[in-house]
Amino acid sequence: MLAKESVRNNFQIDLLRHGETTAGKVYLGVTDAPLNGRGWQQMWQAVEGQTHWQRITTSPLKRCREFATQLADRLNLPLTIEPRFQEMNFGRWDGYSAKDILATELTGLTRFWTDPLKHSPPEGESLLAVNKRVLNAWQELVLNQQHQLLITHGGPIRLLRCRTEQITLEEIMNLSVAHGQLHSVFIANPIATDKLTQR
Repeated sequence: MLAKESVRNNFQIDLLRHGETTAGKVYLGVTDAPLNGRGWQQMWQAVEGQTHWQRITTSPLKRCREFATQLADRLNLPLTIEPRFQEMNFGRWDGYSAKDILATELTGLTRFWTDPLKHSPPEGESLLAVNKRVLNAWQELVLNQQHQLLITHGGPIRLLRCRTEQITLEEIMNLSVAHGQLHSVFIANPIATDKLTQR
């Protein structure tokens, strides 16, 4: 069980989902597809005018890391590569579209959509396993008490929204996280997570 975050000062952690990739509309977990041209544009637009971060943390996958490296260089900020913020491993479904998966594994994908807590991707990660590693990494980020930018994926951001917005994991599929969308988590003493906004 995670200990509650203990903080002394008010601060903010911004969550940025990577932009669109060369893989297109597929279940993109550990498949290491880079950003496409539009994806790069989405990322730069999301951080335009933002110069207040003290540190950047990123998933090691190319669609996050390559942009994070350029942004850290531009802003002269320290960069941490954190594997625990990787996307879920979708196993046999990784790199395939929903249409392709439905053609061969209709029941499995339907069950995953309906109840991801009980039904994991075949040969992939369970939602609870992803949640555990993401929240462990998040706790360390919060304890740093710095205004940081976390560049990660749709799955981890949804899990963090469940954490910060008091949403159950059963409702995770109802959360929308667009490519290149920036979310801000405001953390205040004594409340570990005050509120989350989108912009």
